[in-house]
Amino acid sequence: MAEAGTRRYPQQLTNHLRELSQEKNDELLIYREWTFSHTEDTGAASSQCPCGKTGIRYLCYIDNQITRSMTFVGTSCAEFFDEEMKEVFQLTLGLISKGINGKYKGVQSRGEKKRFEVRANSNIVLKQSRLHALFRFVPIYQRGDGKWEIQAFTQHNNLTLNESYAMKIKSSRWSKDYGKGVVTGITFRVIQLERIKH
Repeated sequence: MAEAGTRRYPQQLTNHLRELSQEKNDELLIYREWTFSHTEDTGAASSQCPCGKTGIRYLCYIDNQITRSMTFVGTSCAEFFDEEMKEVFQLTLGLISKGINGKYKGVQSRGEKKRFEVRANSNIVLKQSRLHALFRFVPIYQRGDGKWEIQAFTQHNNLTLNESYAMKIKSSRWSKDYGKGVVTGITFRVIQLERIKH
């Protein structure tokens, strides 16, 4: 393991990131060039992290802010990035690995996303204020009646209004320059959906 300050980085991962980063010497700065992109469930524990660990199922994709390179790390290597990125990894990995239950409430006003009512004590709602602190647009909303909803893209059609569904959700980070600075947000996409039978 390489060491930078008091943090010890896996040498193989550091070498991999160094090749894709602008910074070539200071390991702390190499790791700081990277931001969360999205999480992916490969369906089987068959991938290999750039650190060398095998048996990886959940991939945490990261983007280099300077070189625009993209790579992934395994979930245990997420600890080597800054606190914000670790927090985003933890929140989004829960949505893709454990999933979330939601009651279908219809289509968003512009018709692009579907709305799902989720429990107020679900992890994503409990942590939504942290996501809002990190990103300008987060598709988690509290309605006027106090209930919480998430909005997600899905290719699943024929959903029944007010029926409950178990979902696994892929989270992706986006950024866009509107001319007055870069705005960032999170997008949710349902990758697995199953009706909950009562």
